[in-house]
Amino acid sequence: PGKFDHAKTFRKVHYAKKHQRTDIRPDNWGKFGYWQTNVMDLIGKGTFEETIPRVHIKDTSVREFIEKYEKPGLPVIIQGLMDDWPAMQNWEWSRLERKYRHGSFKVGEDDDGHRIKMRLKYFLDYLRHQTDDSPLYLFESACEDATRTAGLLEDFRIPDVFPFDLHCVLGLDDRPPHRWFLIGPKRSGTTVHRDPIGTAAWNALQSGEKRWCLFPPDLPKEIVKAKGLRREGEDDEAIDWFAKLLPRLKRREGPGKLRILEGTQGPGEIIFVPPRWWHAVVNLSDTVACTQNFVSLANFDLAWKEMRRGRKKLAVRWLNRLDTFFPELAHRARQLNRADNWRMHNEPRRAGGDHSSSDSSSSSSSSSEASTEMSADLEDIEEELMGLESRWPADLKEAVEARRNEAVGSDGAAKASRSRRRRHKVPQNGEQR
Repeated sequence: PGKFDHAKTFRKVHYAKKHQRTDIRPDNWGKFGYWQTNVMDLIGKGTFEETIPRVHIKDTSVREFIEKYEKPGLPVIIQGLMDDWPAMQNWEWSRLERKYRHGSFKVGEDDDGHRIKMRLKYFLDYLRHQTDDSPLYLFESACEDATRTAGLLEDFRIPDVFPFDLHCVLGLDDRPPHRWFLIGPKRSGTTVHRDPIGTAAWNALQSGEKRWCLFPPDLPKEIVKAKGLRREGEDDEAIDWFAKLLPRLKRREGPGKLRILEGTQGPGEIIFVPPRWWHAVVNLSDTVACTQNFVSLANFDLAWKEMRRGRKKLAVRWLNRLDTFFPELAHRARQLNRADNWRMHNEPRRAGGDHSSSDSSSSSSSSSEASTEMSADLEDIEEELMGLESRWPADLKEAVEARRNEAVGSDGAAKASRSRRRRHKVPQNGEQR
């Protein structure tokens, strides 16, 4: 207890550890003694081949980026996008602690999924003194819910190369968690996983270094999670996966046979993680970052299928909102439903076992639900959409139009698309943004 600067830090940390991991005692989080070994030297920069491509924003246009990386679904580290972000100065350790010391942030979940929270002053005290093998990780998704943390959202913006987020039509109250403010102590991280419901993601690093490993979507779960390679007594945290399981996996699969992309993300760099890519990350040093999941035109088909399968009621609401703001994509969603003989959650079963969706039945049900569900927050959603579209650069508009035409597939839907674009006028170059 005496190793911390604040008298309450030990009790706060002990509580968080006790409820975060019930499989080990709070005083056993450092049982392997990684903090006093060379484990970080064995997994750090220079110990592997950097294979994640890098691109500087000055060397590519938004359209080129979408065509080369987003549409084919290829990971990439982007440089130069964060240079003018207020976060680059405002998220320095001393400034963060001074401004947000009394803010309460999520540092874990208990076995029932309840959030474990801690004030920033105690977490930073823990970060400076911790000797855990896999430390607590600050991972806050609701900064806007409290006045003491809302200011963090003013320090960064959506990168220009990701101008779409089609989940935004759901509004903040309905959409799944999608953006996080992160503080990762050295050795913390996230083991191999895929991002949910078909979303892509970007992660922007303000300070420190992160090591990333990414695997293509078609690789089986058993391979990427190194099934059968964990030995008795070993843990399954991110640090253990990088230090022990990944080297064994590479040896088992054979030299050059494991399809993997690896790289080190440094301060001021943003990594793009396409949908369905397996990925793991470990913090090589203390880090501050933000990340956001999104749905773009490039991954709409996948995101729609994942949403309707995994979040059936939310898929109905999303379709209602698409009818209002992106009718061409609502049309595309119903095309996918018909092709897959998919029945939406709010559609009655048809005689003869026909469970397919139709424009007419879905439109009628959409109209009835829209009157009750699309009320007070529509103006907020429209304002957010206008904010997104107003940032589209000129060279993106042609690509957007081509993707819309591809999704539409009929003259009627095209007219709806033109009508929507009249409502949401995209400012031309030189206009106020």
